[in-house]
Amino acid sequence: MMPKLVQIGHMNPGRWSHIARTYSKLEMLDSDFSLKGFLYDPRSEVDYTWMIRIVFSAITISLLVSIGA
Repeated sequence: MMPKLVQIGHMNPGRWSHIARTYSKLEMLDSDFSLKGFLYDPRSEVDYTWMIRIVFSAITISLLVSIGA
């Protein structure tokens, strides 16, 4: 590794595309394979609606148990 030249953890999307094409040519990977979601994208937005639903459900259940007690 050469951390002064390449940041540790850096992944080149072009390199991964080349690897996928090579594996596809060797029939070790489907030809319609997509790298979408494989590489980290810091600009992507995260959907937290599932977590909000779980929190509200837990609060509701807690309140119902507290009232019942």
